[in-house]
Amino acid sequence: MKKGFWLSGEELLLKVALKKLDKVWERIGRLKERYPSIHQYYEITVTHDNKGTATDLTYKEIHGQKKTGKAGVYFLRTSLDTTHEKTLWTIYNALREIENTFRVLKTDIDLRPIFHKTDEASMAHLHLGLLAYWLVSTIRYQLKLKGINHQWREIVRIMNTQKRVTTTVQNKNGLPYKSDNAANHPMQLR
Repeated sequence: MKKGFWLSGEELLLKVALKKLDKVWERIGRLKERYPSIHQYYEITVTHDNKGTATDLTYKEIHGQKKTGKAGVYFLRTSLDTTHEKTLWTIYNALREIENTFRVLKTDIDLRPIFHKTDEASMAHLHLGLLAYWLVSTIRYQLKLKGINHQWREIVRIMNTQKRVTTTVQNKNGLPYKSDNAANHPMQLR
């Protein structure tokens, strides 16, 4: 929310986007809708000329306001018969990661929609999707062991910047010499 207010203030100071007073208050209202749990802790002041044009926007945090205990809390509903919060949180994050990976696979590998006419072709498509997920999961696991915790989309982006150059020449005696080099990258994934 601070960022949203700050951007509005900066836009006003730079005279870029928001000038009309009603539009400024409309933007503030949208920010309050987007961040309903924290907008109550800020006091917003809009300075304007008497012609309906905003000239400045300031906000300050209200100190002394008691924050509710629910701010920043996740409520997970489950049918699992366990009371260990850490176990539930680990399962939740694993499911979230699986869903995210399948979302990426569906968009990047075109896993959907299925345009096959036979059940065998549809099953093959599904099995290839699961194989792709297994491969992605294994790659991410190996990278996590090395301290690299990127999302799959970021890994693909980095891998697309990798270059491997193989040079083959003959020496004076007619014997082939082969050089295989990977281009340097700030974070190489090999």
